[in-house]
Amino acid sequence: MTNLRAEFLLALSFMTRLPLSLGEASDDTMARAPRLYPWVGLGIGACLGLSYLLFTTLFPSTLAVILTVAVGIALTGALHEDGLADTADGLGGGWTKERALEIMRDSRVGVYGILALGVALAIKIAALAALPTWAAVSAFIAAHTLGRFAITQLLKNLRYARTSGAADALGKSELVFDATPWAAAAAALVIVALLANLLAAFAAALMTAIAVDRFVRFLRKKIDGYTGDTLGAIEQIVETAVPVVILACL
Repeated sequence: MTNLRAEFLLALSFMTRLPLSLGEASDDTMARAPRLYPWVGLGIGACLGLSYLLFTTLFPSTLAVILTVAVGIALTGALHEDGLADTADGLGGGWTKERALEIMRDSRVGVYGILALGVALAIKIAALAALPTWAAVSAFIAAHTLGRFAITQLLKNLRYARTSGAADALGKSELVFDATPWAAAAAALVIVALLANLLAAFAAALMTAIAVDRFVRFLRKKIDGYTGDTLGAIEQIVETAVPVVILACL
C-alpha cells in the first residue's frame, strides 16, 4: 500500500463510519493523515450533493435537505455533531479547564449540548432549503470541505489539552501539514464560485478564517488547547455557517 493511499484510508476511517479494514498505522502515516481530512470532506460533500439532487426529484426541497443531512449523519456516525454537543456542555458549564474537560468526557448530553445541536441543525436545514438547487449542492460540498479544513487549522495552531483521550494519538504526533488542506479548500471554493457566485465563495472563505481564528483564541483561554470534541465543534460551526453566508450572497 502506498503511503498516500494509507494516509487517505486512515483519514477516511477517522472522518466516516465506513467499514474499512486497516492494519496498524505507522507514526508517519498518523502524522500525515490529518492533512487529507479536507479531501475526505470534499468527497463526503460531493456524495451529499448527489444525494440531494436525487432527493429533489422525489420530494420538496426542505424534505430533500433533511434527508440529505440525515445521510451525512449516517455516513459520519454523527461524530462531529457529538463533538459540538459535548463542547457546548463543557465550555458552557465548566468554569475551570479541569471541570470543562471533565464535562466533555461525560457521555451524557446536557441542556447546552441539546440546544447547540438543535440550533445548528435548524439553521443548516433552513439555509440549505432556501438555496437554489445548484447553490445548495455547492453549499454541501463547501460546508463539509471547509469544516474539515477548519479541523486541520485547530490541530496546527493548538496543542492537545488532555494528557490522554480519543485524540491523544494526534496530540502526541508531530503532525505534518503542507498545501494539501489548502488545495481542497480552494477546490471547494471554486465549486461555490461556479455554482453560486464569486462573492459567495469569498464570503465562505472569510467566514471560515474568522471562525477558526476566534475559536482558537477562545480555546486557548478556556482549556489551553483542543480536544477531540472541539475538533468536531469547529467542523459543525463552519458546516453550519457556510450555507448561511452563501445564501446571504445570492
